[in-house]
Amino acid sequence: SPTEIKELIAEKRPEFGGYQQHDAQEVLTFLLDGLHEDVNRAPYPRPIVEDPSTDGKTDMEIAHEAWLGNLRRNSSKIVEIFQFQVRSEIIFPEVDGGKSLKFDPMMYLSLPVPSPPHVLQVTVTLRSYPEVAPVRRSFTIPKDKTFKDLEAQIMEAFPADG
Repeated sequence: SPTEIKELIAEKRPEFGGYQQHDAQEVLTFLLDGLHEDVNRAPYPRPIVEDPSTDGKTDMEIAHEAWLGNLRRNSSKIVEIFQFQVRSEIIFPEVDGGKSLKFDPMMYLSLPVPSPPHVLQVTVTLRSYPEVAPVRRSFTIPKDKTFKDLEAQIMEAFPADG
């Protein structure tokens, strides 16, 4: 039952005990992190992975190397299903040509829930290394639609058999 699950979680994480309201993402984060750690196939101790060199490489090459480095430390079905990469670039204007480019693994993307009458614009990029070139689609979600509607649009744009 949900109560028993909550009690089991509270045994490991006391902050989930009692009757305080907790964000569903906090509970999901705890569960997915714990599952990943239990089923991680990467060797222990985890290897140290250097950030890939960016000199003369395309973003796709850098992202691919960063993803392979992540998989050396984190290899589980949780990673395969839920993890993705975020590209971050910092430019240092005081240094000629100075910039930092990274592709960091992420498992959670918190998005603010807009209050009406806003429209939410979501862009999804599907990458299947190295076999398929990335595919990017943008979706506009009107104020009267739900997450299920967004999910249906994404599933239609990225069919599982394609």
